[in-house]
Amino acid sequence: MSVIKKSIVIDRPAEKVYKYATDPVKWHEWYVGLSKPEDIDGTGEKGTKMTMKYNILGIDLPMSCEVVENTEKGDCYVWKGITKGSINSTQIWTYVPDEERTEVMIDIEYEVPGNILGKLADILVVEKIQNNAMEETLKNLKANCEA
Repeated sequence: MSVIKKSIVIDRPAEKVYKYATDPVKWHEWYVGLSKPEDIDGTGEKGTKMTMKYNILGIDLPMSCEVVENTEKGDCYVWKGITKGSINSTQIWTYVPDEERTEVMIDIEYEVPGNILGKLADILVVEKIQNNAMEETLKNLKANCEA
């Protein structure tokens, strides 16, 4: 299991960032490698399910996603989703308000299913690609929210 933890500060109120970022119809606009959702059931609330493709190394990998949490917790917002397919992951996105700004934190645990070669590929290639993709994903989210 590999872990990615990153954060970014966006110069917009948390409620606006959270509403934009948790709308699955808009994910492909800022999440690196993600296609538009297919077969979507829901609008982003807990229980929303969809299929999509995730492009890595020029290959479209089919996957499914289920939103298991999408709520306000205290003074912040939390979104949690589980993806299954070629890459299985649990993603937790936290949106923390700071006056008119928002700190967005991601905590992703993922695994590339397969044998020892799959694990080796994850360590050598996929981990670096995923780390860079999440960095760019956060930058895209910031740019879209601040536009």
